[in-house]
Amino acid sequence: MKKYKMVNQLGFVVPNMEEGMDKYGAVYNIKKWYRPVNEPQGELYFEGKPFTDPGYDMAIGYCGKTEIELITVGPGIDNIYSRFLKLNPAGGLHHISFFVKDLDKWIEEYKKKGFEVTQNGLVNGTHSKCRFAYMTRPGDGFGCIVEGAEQRLGKMRLGGRTAFSLWLGLKTKDTERLR
Repeated sequence: MKKYKMVNQLGFVVPNMEEGMDKYGAVYNIKKWYRPVNEPQGELYFEGKPFTDPGYDMAIGYCGKTEIELITVGPGIDNIYSRFLKLNPAGGLHHISFFVKDLDKWIEEYKKKGFEVTQNGLVNGTHSKCRFAYMTRPGDGFGCIVEGAEQRLGKMRLGGRTAFSLWLGLKTKDTERLR
């Protein structure tokens, strides 16, 4: 079993993106926020069922090497984010994420620990792609969702996303600057 050296991302669901960037920017001293330009590629799955409109928006900033991701959801969408927001109307920590080179292998490791895939899919920008899987362990009160995310640039698998890769994404149109 691979041992991870660090949690790469803290993912927060927020009811309002502008307020979220203000609040978490102040807490984590984030001055620059970015939005990956992601479009669903193929099916997205929630609880094993396909859906096509994820109905969310995201912003990414950095506290040192840790990525801080903010997610909002649109009205009437049923997914992992909207259900979290129903239970936590003020928002809060939704998941921790590991950036992995082999998502399928990572999923199998977490299944052996009793986790199951709750939401997964593939999103892509102009030059980059991200496969992801949110894993939960039912019934044990684990308290947090664990995500594995596999980044690719063309056919090359990357070890994850960094502040530099988001800046580079501005040049390739895979990222836009929010603040």
